[in-house]
Amino acid sequence: MRIMIDATSIADMTFGTSQYAWRLLQALAELDSDNYYHVLIRRSLSLQHPLHQLAQWPNFILVPTVIRPGSPLQQFKLLQPGTRPAADVFHCLNFNLPLLANPYPSVCTIHDLKFLIYPDLLKRWIKLKRFYFQIVARLAVSRCVHVIAVSEATRQDVIRYFGVSPHKVTTIYEASALNVHEDSLQPDSEWLRNQFGIRAPYFFMLGYKRPHKNLERAIAAFLKFLDFTGDSRWQLVITGGAYKNYDPLHVLSPRYHGKIVTTGYVDEATLDKLYRGAYALFFPSLYEGFGLPLLEAMERGVPVITSNVSSLPEVAGEAALFVDPHSVSSMAHGLMKMTNPHIRQDCIRKGLLRSAKFNWHTTASKTLEIYRKAISKTPV
Repeated sequence: MRIMIDATSIADMTFGTSQYAWRLLQALAELDSDNYYHVLIRRSLSLQHPLHQLAQWPNFILVPTVIRPGSPLQQFKLLQPGTRPAADVFHCLNFNLPLLANPYPSVCTIHDLKFLIYPDLLKRWIKLKRFYFQIVARLAVSRCVHVIAVSEATRQDVIRYFGVSPHKVTTIYEASALNVHEDSLQPDSEWLRNQFGIRAPYFFMLGYKRPHKNLERAIAAFLKFLDFTGDSRWQLVITGGAYKNYDPLHVLSPRYHGKIVTTGYVDEATLDKLYRGAYALFFPSLYEGFGLPLLEAMERGVPVITSNVSSLPEVAGEAALFVDPHSVSSMAHGLMKMTNPHIRQDCIRKGLLRSAKFNWHTTASKTLEIYRKAISKTPV
């Protein structure tokens, strides 16, 4: 079987769909020595990126391309005749499937539909680009032989919004994508204090970059929690790059300066340290296609407070404290509840068990099965 995979979503700063793409390819390489892979990658990708290690496998060929993921040029140039490899199946690791000059039985992965479900949260996106994504996603789902959704919640969104047969969409879970760094196995409180001004105890959040992470309400809930407890030791630590024209901290009273710490974008080793030092992960997102941070925290023995919406209850199972992301009071109560040592230890124990149920070899094995059935065009 000759498999072509569009991995142009993999960037030097790995997060979200980039993590999914890299971990899936890594697992496929470890699992499958029988089939041949042509992997389309960004020409600009650093030679230090671990993706280049795939070239050591004799059945993997990396094909650099200048096409930027999400660009309309992907429709015209990614698979242009004369340059495209021979393949039996093509897998686009997001919904921007090339629809023109694409002769292959195709599979696409849908990570989420927030551009349809919460368009107002994507403030940076101009209307034309949002319209383009809506059209391309709809056509991709129609054109594909099969669609992979990363959660059952996302699968149901695809079926509902695009009106496709349930038999055409399969849920294949992701797994934790963050490497364990040996120097982070013990929390380094002195390093965190010197580097960022962080002190224990702190709640940890990811997603300063994106409005759908619900930061305004999360910050309000944390401040309410501080007022409830009267304990000045607590901090809220938020990591992630800044989002253009979006700063939820600009109205923060000077009274709370030093209580909320933003780290900006951090590398993988630093993220590992931030997780391990945290009292709990606070992840009250309004919408997620999967929710990788839940598993990343759980496998490190960090308890989780998260939303009771979209895919998050599905991923967390019974291993987290759930809050209403639309209610500041509910979120503040969740923070308070986690300070109970018995509840916290129960979440830690259940989280370790829950995170062990997700692994990338299972993801790769189920994805391979989709490839086989896509080629035969039999119902999945």
